[in-house]
Amino acid sequence: MAQNRKTGKDKVFIAVDHVMLTEEMLKEPWNNFKVGDDEIISCGSGYEWKNHDPYTIEVIPAEGRSGKSELESLLPHRNCSSFVNYCKPTEWDDGFQDVLKSSRIKAQIKELSEKNLGYDLSQHENFYGAYIFVAYNPIFNALGLREGSDGKSIYCRVNYKEGRHDKLKFEILGKDNADSVIFKNEYYTNEVAFLYFFPLETSFHHLDVTVYDKDAVILDYYQYVTFIHSISYSFGIKDKELIIKEGNGSSHVVEKFVSDGIPMVIGKKIPLHSIWDTSDEFAYRKLEQNLDFIFFDGGKDENVQKNNISKAKNSVLRILNSVRGTDICYICDPYFDSTAFQNYIWETKSLSMQIRIISSKQGLKNREELKGLIDQYNHEIGGHVQCRLLRGEDSLLHDRFIIAGDKVWMLGCSLNMLGKRATTLIRVPNAYCKKMITTAQEWWDDDKTTEELQ
Repeated sequence: MAQNRKTGKDKVFIAVDHVMLTEEMLKEPWNNFKVGDDEIISCGSGYEWKNHDPYTIEVIPAEGRSGKSELESLLPHRNCSSFVNYCKPTEWDDGFQDVLKSSRIKAQIKELSEKNLGYDLSQHENFYGAYIFVAYNPIFNALGLREGSDGKSIYCRVNYKEGRHDKLKFEILGKDNADSVIFKNEYYTNEVAFLYFFPLETSFHHLDVTVYDKDAVILDYYQYVTFIHSISYSFGIKDKELIIKEGNGSSHVVEKFVSDGIPMVIGKKIPLHSIWDTSDEFAYRKLEQNLDFIFFDGGKDENVQKNNISKAKNSVLRILNSVRGTDICYICDPYFDSTAFQNYIWETKSLSMQIRIISSKQGLKNREELKGLIDQYNHEIGGHVQCRLLRGEDSLLHDRFIIAGDKVWMLGCSLNMLGKRATTLIRVPNAYCKKMITTAQEWWDDDKTTEELQ
């Protein structure tokens, strides 16, 4: 920023240049940063490094950016990881913030930054006066990873930078769907090829890939590398009632379309029915897929338990997310608590459906915590959740069940323990659903049987 001597008005300049980094300058760039022979005058004082150390860097992967970091949005997207650190002033020089509030100055910052940097810097006042240091690996611009046809190998294409063809080391971790490591392999490239074949020990759910140079310095890394074979989806008209009005004044409701429960597939479809698939395993797989019957074996092994908990959560969320429009969902569980609320209710997709939780005075230990979560969800998220407690020391409710519209599922244990113990999730036959739904409605409406959570 400079000031016109004749008018006394401030003006903003943006200079794009290559700078030579020295160790002295890196320690305190705000004191000795120069472009050529011209010293850059800092606009603040009391600078602090993000990591309290100029040599502690943050790695921003090329893939899987969170989008939550303002710094990430400032940096140009690259096809390989960037290594970043920055320092910002804790105090501003007198008058500097007042100058930046000027609409004319903001307009100049917007115009110049969009022209030279490709984004509007006026939207990122948090980084005014900051020194941001970004480094990319000097050997390649990007990696291309492809899965082998056998599902137990990958091909890696290295897009080397001009004049570089260095030897590289690849460290590949294979992981299962519980994010547990199932193998770790190392591979080395040569100085001739650019396409490499890496055989793996076994099939995998996803990979973590780290790339090193010949001196064991990390150049790049990728987390949760997953190869998509197919995409399953279902859809319908939900949450809104569509009414067609005719010219004669009459009207009728359009029947909502809902897919038949079997997801449609883009890509390689796994057949659900085959005359050759007559094994018990295939029959059980169909029961699980249709949410008719699921058994959680209660294994004590840490990985098995993680898988059971994940499967339990996905299964219950599939049930809750199947509720259409403003239909009512009852969760009848005498031990339903804040843990169950956070694990399940908070992640439901529809905000228009009514969720009615029936817990019990005897089983619910921390009423205030659950009440607070429900109020927060309704007010901040826009949900429609209510909770009533069964009265009495001996609760009327023993088994747990979920009512989703006109369908009902039985649970062998409470939601806060589902997947941790050996139990089942069973769909109730349609012929018996109506009686269970009616019973839940009667409990909810009867003040002698239930009371509102206070």
